[in-house]
Amino acid sequence: MPNLKIGNQASVAAAVALTIGGLWTPRAFSQTKLTGNKAVVAITARTTLGNFKATLKTLSDMGNRQVIDTVPSESNKIAVAWLVKELDTLGYRDVTIFGTYRSIYCTKVGTISPDSMYMICGHLDGVGGFGGALDDDGSGTALVLECARAFAGPAITTRCSIRFIMSNAHEGGYCGANEYSSKRRALQGKEDPPGSKQYPEPVWLGFINQDMILYDHGSPPGPVQIPGASTRIDYCTFSYTEGSLSIANQLIAIDKVISATYPAELATSLGAFDAIAFMNYCPTVSVEEGSGYLNNPYHHDDADVYATYSEADFALGFCATQREVATLASLTQATITGDTPAKSEFPAAHTAPSSPSLSFLARQHELTIAANSRGTHTVTLSSVDGTTIISRTGQGRMSYSLGTESIGAGLYVVTMNADGNTMQKTVLAAR
Repeated sequence: MPNLKIGNQASVAAAVALTIGGLWTPRAFSQTKLTGNKAVVAITARTTLGNFKATLKTLSDMGNRQVIDTVPSESNKIAVAWLVKELDTLGYRDVTIFGTYRSIYCTKVGTISPDSMYMICGHLDGVGGFGGALDDDGSGTALVLECARAFAGPAITTRCSIRFIMSNAHEGGYCGANEYSSKRRALQGKEDPPGSKQYPEPVWLGFINQDMILYDHGSPPGPVQIPGASTRIDYCTFSYTEGSLSIANQLIAIDKVISATYPAELATSLGAFDAIAFMNYCPTVSVEEGSGYLNNPYHHDDADVYATYSEADFALGFCATQREVATLASLTQATITGDTPAKSEFPAAHTAPSSPSLSFLARQHELTIAANSRGTHTVTLSSVDGTTIISRTGQGRMSYSLGTESIGAGLYVVTMNADGNTMQKTVLAAR
């Protein structure tokens, strides 16, 4: 029988005794492979499957939590008020309802580097009808709230900060995430007021998105969870690529410790997720269920409610929750009272490139070229006959966007000269 190591330490005996559908047996969060990281284990053990499920049911019972244009439904207003109260109760002092779309955020402030942070996000709104928007994206919201619970209180300290974000109006086109990114990125790292050692918007070290993490019944989907059900970790390949891959690899490494039943899979498509609003400004990953949202028949459906999903589905989401808590604890070198900081056993997530990298994203009406180098680089876009269309020089991580209406659809050659190396790729641009 395959085993899933998910339960918190306080309920090991009950967890080991619980078997559902003959598919998996929850067990205690593994300590053996995180030696030297006692704080990571202890902080992750603060999460509970019961709390995760209770949040899911509460959100589902509220309704679809839809936002139309800038107007929130009554269920969305109720959800925002409830989540703010939960975060206040946990002791977070900067709980904020932000912007026109009323996204929510709060912060675990770092003790050594409060001016930098990792972000974890799920969107709290859903689509209309009589459903509960449970998987999309009550599941991501529940994960973020459980992460906030795990890091709450003065007994837990982190070297840098963590921001917990529940974006709103995602279904209207990532509206809340775009609003946050566009209005707050210029504020990064600024002390306000001066001399206060307070940083309302710490520097973005990475953005970890969660959108639909409960349902993997295969493709095409069957009636029950498939053996080897997974979550997929997509990392950005055309901007901040090394940092994005490093965070993804850290999630994968910790997943191997936590779960023997639910593997994490590496992928390179960010899809239709809030991560798109951050991908050009910091390392970015997005997590979703392994078979993809199009293979959930309840996606944007009235049946996306708590009663639709099985205990195995909830276990898949909770496994992702524990993995994300453990990863954040490792990334931020978290400690618990009486413990000393443990050096992360996993690779750093924000490092300079050992060699230059070049990638691109071709979308309708737009071509984005991402370059990354230690020194100065020159990026040239040419036609296939060698005619130079545009040439740009920069240093470090840079993104260059072109409207395809101006250059025309067709096949192009992108060349980058940096650090004594020349790289060349072809790209098909479309209108």
